[in-house]
Amino acid sequence: MKKIAFTILLVFLLISSSFAAGRNGAATCHLSFEDFTFLDECFVARSGFKTIEERGLTLEKGRFGKGIRMNIIPGYEDIDNLSGLELDPIVGAIFIHKYMKGRMVGYNEPLLWGAGNLNSSSGAVSFWVKGKLSEGLLFNQSACAWGRKEQFLIAIEVNKTGGLEAYLEDSRYVRHTIKSYHLWDENIWNHITLNWDKSQGLELFINGKSAASSWGKDAWWETAYPGLLQFPMPKVIYDEMYFFNRPLTRKEIETLIVKNTPPAYNPNVKERTNNEHKRLARALGLSTQLHLPVIKPLEENKVLSFKEITPKFI
Repeated sequence: MKKIAFTILLVFLLISSSFAAGRNGAATCHLSFEDFTFLDECFVARSGFKTIEERGLTLEKGRFGKGIRMNIIPGYEDIDNLSGLELDPIVGAIFIHKYMKGRMVGYNEPLLWGAGNLNSSSGAVSFWVKGKLSEGLLFNQSACAWGRKEQFLIAIEVNKTGGLEAYLEDSRYVRHTIKSYHLWDENIWNHITLNWDKSQGLELFINGKSAASSWGKDAWWETAYPGLLQFPMPKVIYDEMYFFNRPLTRKEIETLIVKNTPPAYNPNVKERTNNEHKRLARALGLSTQLHLPVIKPLEENKVLSFKEITPKFI
């Protein structure tokens, strides 16, 4: 019988400043949309190819303070091209705004880097939306890689019947999807939260209530690194977008809805249960009878960071 040994590469990783918020709270990034200063980090804005006015971006009355709205609706040709002909969104944004300027509407929504702001292994995204939804993406976090399939990582989208769906695509191109049949009211502010965890699955909350879930029934081993994130739905207002380094509890979601206050940092990270370990083992393709090594830091307030864990058969 073959034995499995694990070659573990330990490296010291620098924590980027965008994750600094996670040290004092669970939020790794917050976009309040009170003004356009957040566009200083926008992929398109930094290129200088289009002005805010040319992109149809306006600040509107939000749920808390101001929100942002994209007023230009892409044409059918644009939607078709943006669906994958330009491969990943990074290539698409460069191609459309530099070489097809004036001939295509292109990406006018904010395009920000998800790397450092979003943890694709375990986390959450939440935001407010008001307005009439159309079929297409409501939120999208692409992968940071080259290729048509690499445009997919985490998304919340509107299907043909007007229902919300959410998915996470793992590094093996397996798409983990949940579907909601919630009736959308375009005249009120709707709060959206998507939780994910690689040993649990996905759960979508609308206005504080679970609308779709695979929680406790799904798992994946690894995902690609985050690339460009976008919230491209035209003619709706977005407000108070948060990213978190862990899933949120129902109570924390309720606090966000009522007070717009993100949860505090919790140093007591709960260890994974046996069922979670079994789901992860099945996702990797290992027998649940194998005993994987457990490594813990010598000091409780320290954290181990692994860049790569490579199975090696001997």
